[in-house]
Amino acid sequence: MKIKRPLCLICGLFALLILLGTVVVPPPEEPYGPFEKQRVFLTGEVCAKQVRSYPGGASVLEVSLRNISAFTADPDNPQPLTTAYETYAVPLPEGALVQLDPHAPEPEMGSVIRVTGSLHLFPHATNPGEFDSARYNRLRKLDFQVKEGRILAKKLPSLGIRESMYQWRRCFEVILDRAFPPEEAGILKAMLLGDKTFLSEDTRRLYQTSGILHILAISGLHISILGMTLYRLLKRLYVPAFLAAPVCLSFILLFSMVIGGGISPTRAILMFALRLLADVLGRTADMLTSITLTLFCMLLEQPYYMQHAGFLLSFGAVLGIALLVPFLEELFPGKTHPLTSRSILPSMAIFLFTFPVLLWFYHTFSPYSFLLNLLVIPLMNVVLIDGVLVLLVGLISLSGGLMLAGFPDRLILDLYEKVCLLFAKIPGSLQICGQPPAWKMVAYYGMLFGLFLLFRRKKMPRISALLGILTLLMVFSSPLPQGGVQVTAIDVGQGLSVLVQNENGEAFLFDAGSTSKKQTGKYQILPVLKYLGVGKLRAVFLSHPDEDHISAMTELLEDHGEGGVSIGRIILPDGDVQLLAPYEEILRRAHKEKVPVSYASAGDAFFSGKLSFTCLNPRKGLYAPDVNEISQSWLLTEKKGGFSMLLTGDITGTSENQMLQRLREEMEQAEISALSILQVAHHGSAYSTPEKLLEYASPACALISCGEGNSYGHPHRELLERLERQGSRVFRTDRQGAVRVQVFHGKIRVQTYE
Repeated sequence: MKIKRPLCLICGLFALLILLGTVVVPPPEEPYGPFEKQRVFLTGEVCAKQVRSYPGGASVLEVSLRNISAFTADPDNPQPLTTAYETYAVPLPEGALVQLDPHAPEPEMGSVIRVTGSLHLFPHATNPGEFDSARYNRLRKLDFQVKEGRILAKKLPSLGIRESMYQWRRCFEVILDRAFPPEEAGILKAMLLGDKTFLSEDTRRLYQTSGILHILAISGLHISILGMTLYRLLKRLYVPAFLAAPVCLSFILLFSMVIGGGISPTRAILMFALRLLADVLGRTADMLTSITLTLFCMLLEQPYYMQHAGFLLSFGAVLGIALLVPFLEELFPGKTHPLTSRSILPSMAIFLFTFPVLLWFYHTFSPYSFLLNLLVIPLMNVVLIDGVLVLLVGLISLSGGLMLAGFPDRLILDLYEKVCLLFAKIPGSLQICGQPPAWKMVAYYGMLFGLFLLFRRKKMPRISALLGILTLLMVFSSPLPQGGVQVTAIDVGQGLSVLVQNENGEAFLFDAGSTSKKQTGKYQILPVLKYLGVGKLRAVFLSHPDEDHISAMTELLEDHGEGGVSIGRIILPDGDVQLLAPYEEILRRAHKEKVPVSYASAGDAFFSGKLSFTCLNPRKGLYAPDVNEISQSWLLTEKKGGFSMLLTGDITGTSENQMLQRLREEMEQAEISALSILQVAHHGSAYSTPEKLLEYASPACALISCGEGNSYGHPHRELLERLERQGSRVFRTDRQGAVRVQVFHGKIRVQTYE
């Protein structure tokens, strides 16, 4: 039997093996930990440059070095610029990101420089759903960053093509800045030049929640259009294919230097080269073979691209077009049918194929994004053409003609913003689904292709196929029942934030703050909530008004007002009003967002499913010189489920003794002999969680939330010894990252995010 597309099959199997290999074999560990914050010397080639702006208006030139030939941490023995490879205690890094000192001269692209500076490792994610900077940069073949870099020596390249292309890019950036206001200029720099550093956070968030963030990326379509337009023009001028092909490929390679490269442009260039090669050889270009051969080449260069969102979405888009468009054309037959337009069917195919990947990496989607894209995508051609026109006019003159040339773009981008804001006001504009398990993704693709094959073989009516696709999308985006109670101690550094979910998935958050991490709500808490599929918090308990317990609350309230994670209620301690003054900003924001606020004191109780919540502290109207004494403490118990947990906040002193008495009464009444989980008070302070509490509560698990290397020395040795004597299993966020505990029928399962 003759196998169709043998090369496609071989490359596809290879990609599958790579995917399985990256799951089984983790990326190699970083050997540069011993050099953290030490001054190092390294020699490498400048392969990329970017001016990055930071909060406060400071700008830093970042230089990416590759082909590193020398690396040492010995300031007394720096290697000369021409040093070849030598053996060190650690291997030579593949690449490094150097933040140059503001007074350092700007090196040319392609030049070989010797720099010195302080080495810093990229931070790893310590929470599920959190952005992993170390993994992301490792995929870019950058092992570490060097801050306050100084150039010690420089060797210019023999050819300055890359520097010339970089200067063209800077020239184009100046033109866009002159032609558009900062907001629109940042958007067009992303669309036309692939530079997202000038994109405002508000715009990025608006486009992402609306499901049109993809328009801000330099897509492979841009390169294909440019390359094929030039190629067809040359063919019409009777230029032979063997001459036209290298000219077009050279043009595209120069264009990729201007935009700085990237995964999607690299894929498009390789596929474009294969298309030209087929034409030169007089062969028919097969899209599936081109895709899989390109996939094979890129995975040879970096196998762990299979864990990169941009890589999977880029290939998913072209695979969706190649595999699903023929089926969709049969589902929607007829040349005059509105759904057979050239822009709609490919959009449907891309959405169906990439939907699981989107949920895997981003955990959210907009049900209205498809409708929004029907407006956005057709206008993108106008945006790009007008953007190129502005750049051409700017090369001639930076006069007022730029404003006139850029008028269509300003009009369309303003329309994009208004339409996105309008769609955001529609109920259910953003669905938080959580990360689907791997088996669910495999089942999705299997069932999707099963539906299309049944339809194509005339074994399923058209309406049944359509209903099957809709059902598949709904089932896949629906969270699975978790079973049992789940508790997640989020790693917020020196602070506290604990998420509790009952057997039905209803969620409660206890505290939200940190003093060692900035924007904790945005970068730690919200990613965890979205990863777990938590779209609504029934209540947020703020134990007491210390910064390390409330600092992220305003960020959560800001997300609540923009279609993100909604908050049903905020619960504060019912203590003396003078002690509650630090809550003022939170109360103001809650009033603006129409989030109700309640006050709890000892004796208050409520139920959620099988879970009961009983407040043990503070006493109503309590005043104490130490604000920690009014800290809310809650006992959580599950009827016939074997689950019990004590949340203590930062309780201390007399209030802790009174809380212990109430705890005894409640545990006796509920017939609980030992706690499942104890949230250790005050981040593991030696003067909290006394021996008598541990002896009576006898917790199976003790959760300690504290920051790595914190200045307080938490958790203190005395406390750890008390927990060890009691036989409690201790879990610490400073060493193990986020800690997830699941209790089902009395059995405790613990998962850490180390």
